[in-house]
Amino acid sequence: MSLGDGAALAATQVNDKLAHCLAFVYLGFALQLAHLRLPALLAGLALLAYGGAIELIQGALPYRHAEWNDLVADALGIAVALLLYRLIGDRVLRVLGVR
Repeated sequence: MSLGDGAALAATQVNDKLAHCLAFVYLGFALQLAHLRLPALLAGLALLAYGGAIELIQGALPYRHAEWNDLVADALGIAVALLLYRLIGDRVLRVLGVR
């Protein structure tokens, strides 16, 4: 979806910035669950670099465009994910039988 023509997102009628934010909430939370020893700051910076790379690639595509506000929405989603993991991550891991 990140590098497609955008038709899939347009068909859902979901706000673009909300979609960015929610995608990075999911990615951030999943990254923290998958890599328990990865420091939160490093996880956040890695995801922000990923979001930035997506925007750079989109800027080079003729049917997409890059937006700084997309990267801001990504950063907000990352912050929410890391906070959410800090608040409930241990409980989720216990439910999953990891801890």
